[in-house]
Amino acid sequence: SINTNAQSAFEEDAVYISAGYGVGTFTKTIFDAYSSGYSGYTFKSRGPFFAKVGIASSERVEFGLNFAYSGATVQYDASPSVVGKIDWTAMSLMGRLNIHFGNSERFDPYWGIGFGYRASSWKFSYSDSNFQEDESIKSVIPLAFETTFGARYLVTKNLGVYAEFGLAKAMLQFGLTAKL
Repeated sequence: SINTNAQSAFEEDAVYISAGYGVGTFTKTIFDAYSSGYSGYTFKSRGPFFAKVGIASSERVEFGLNFAYSGATVQYDASPSVVGKIDWTAMSLMGRLNIHFGNSERFDPYWGIGFGYRASSWKFSYSDSNFQEDESIKSVIPLAFETTFGARYLVTKNLGVYAEFGLAKAMLQFGLTAKL
């Protein structure tokens, strides 16, 4: 017999809220390439952190918003007696469309694509006032794009975990999710 009361992990009119962290960013690779000729090089990252909300508008389609933030601080020896520092921050706010292709009680695979606004800034500074301190540089093109394959797994009826892999602020992101 078929249980008609069984719920699917992805259901029309449900709201999904997720918070996560990402790994596998291009930021460190770029800074490593830039600073490879400098001694005293250190890299400290912040994030990327993700916050998402989505509303299931049908049995397969979810519309939502994504917010992502990441940052980094790099220090290096600009000369034997001068330390250079770069502070970088980036955030994005995107509208997102997810297409779901599963029908399980707990497992919810999907493909997502997002477009929206991106802002980033770079600030350069030096420990010696004789070195010129550059003003902050803002992002030139404020457009954001991402596309990922992901899945949610509900541990309970309304709480679970998610993971996504693809082109975003991080190649891999994971976190907690709630179904309301």
